[in-house]
Amino acid sequence: MGCGASVPNGKGRKRRSVVQEVAVFIPTIRVPVATDVVQPLRGLVSKELVDRLATLRSNVVALAEDIYHGDMSAVSELQRALEEYLPVVLGLTAKESRLEASVQFSWRTIDDDQECCLASAWYEVLSVVHMMAMLALFEANLKLIPRDGQNGAEKKVSEDSKKDVVDSLLRASGCLDYSVHHILVQIPAQIKKSFPSYLQEVCRDTARIGF
Repeated sequence: MGCGASVPNGKGRKRRSVVQEVAVFIPTIRVPVATDVVQPLRGLVSKELVDRLATLRSNVVALAEDIYHGDMSAVSELQRALEEYLPVVLGLTAKESRLEASVQFSWRTIDDDQECCLASAWYEVLSVVHMMAMLALFEANLKLIPRDGQNGAEKKVSEDSKKDVVDSLLRASGCLDYSVHHILVQIPAQIKKSFPSYLQEVCRDTARIGF
């Protein structure tokens, strides 16, 4: 038994099968929508912190706008912006704090422009970490699909690139694992009910397996 490509032909040779491209499946990518974080937080935290939060989020919004058309450097720049923004927005989730539900954070899906706006800092943290995971998968795709192939020529992926792809996939896995075990459990049920449909499915799956 064997696949068709491994069966010898009449000349005693095996038919060669060439895979032109290998790609990593990327679920729905969500991007942040411009949100006023200054007014809701005015008087609750220092002006310096409000300004820093607003600046960092605005930077993420700007970089995410055209990420689908970006290259490796654009992905890396957005990843760095998210990593810089994440610890700041995490500060709004502190226990016994009025800040967690003080700002309406808005995100939309790129493919269908479905927008979800919720007054929850944990929702913002979940969205940021989810985007970091999706960017890692997007990065893996860029490494697996060299852009120097021309005229149908077979594309080559170096061994170093393949190792980098594994690192990207592990990074995406780590982000999603963190989301399930450390973020979703912090979000109240009434907030989860307002999630977009695909995030609702994630919540149901994690509840069913006991997370």
